[in-house]
Amino acid sequence: SVNTEGFCVFRARSTGDHNPSTGIFVKDVLAGSNIVRQAGRRTTVPQPNNLNTSFIEFPSFPRISIDRHNIATRGNHGPILLVEDGEDTTRIGNTGLYFNLNTKNDTESNYTS
Repeated sequence: SVNTEGFCVFRARSTGDHNPSTGIFVKDVLAGSNIVRQAGRRTTVPQPNNLNTSFIEFPSFPRISIDRHNIATRGNHGPILLVEDGEDTTRIGNTGLYFNLNTKNDTESNYTS
């Protein structure tokens, strides 16, 4: 997805036997910036997350607002919340919609311009 300001957000999936790189990435095309990972496999799911759960997959392509850098994506993961009610314990939350994930300062070495 690309907006009117040339800001691009996309899902990328690689293949391979050892730790394939999969995730949501952004790039400011007009500024010629590097591709920056927003979230990937093994990236911790944002709060609320009291189980320190990581993302497993991003099953659909991300969206971006037409004239801002606001992004939205869907993420699959294991349960993120442990809820205790007396003697009962429940784990909940295995998928979610995520908006404006924090930009990581680490760029993927294979994806720089």
